[in-house]
Amino acid sequence: MNIKKKLILIGSFLFIAIFVVGFFIYQRNAATKMSPEDLARYESVYHEYPVQYLRRALDGYVANNFDGICMVPPAILASDGKKLGFEDSLSGLSAFDEVYYKSKFIVWSYNDNKENGKDIMILFRDKPDRLFYAWVGRDLGGEICLLGFNSRDIDKKVLKNTIKTLKPSIYDERYGI
Repeated sequence: MNIKKKLILIGSFLFIAIFVVGFFIYQRNAATKMSPEDLARYESVYHEYPVQYLRRALDGYVANNFDGICMVPPAILASDGKKLGFEDSLSGLSAFDEVYYKSKFIVWSYNDNKENGKDIMILFRDKPDRLFYAWVGRDLGGEICLLGFNSRDIDKKVLKNTIKTLKPSIYDERYGI
């Protein structure tokens, strides 16, 4: 085979390889982009009262100032989670380093709680090494409270994929509270 044919063959393979890699990158990025409606719905979550309340509760916990903030003991006191029926989990704000709470958090999910209030799954921007679950709702007296806070051990591969999915919003200043 002469040199001209080899160069054409190598060039063709390079072109096809670049096209295929580019196509897969485009598909992956397209899959993580939200429609304008989904994006607006996601952005609105940060203005929901339970999300705002969670931020106030975390700030109050760090400052040791609970004025106007209600937190029930299970949301504060460290527990291994087994008492609550959760294997491989830690419960209570005191079970984790306060470094988490000083950071802005990104909302991963926001759903109605079967019992009362909202379940909010979050990832802290400055220390994105675990997902946290917060339960904000009304206590027995009808007052809005942080009713629960925990984090389960999660497979590192699953967490890595979660962070990859959230990466655009983790460092986007429009998101996070």
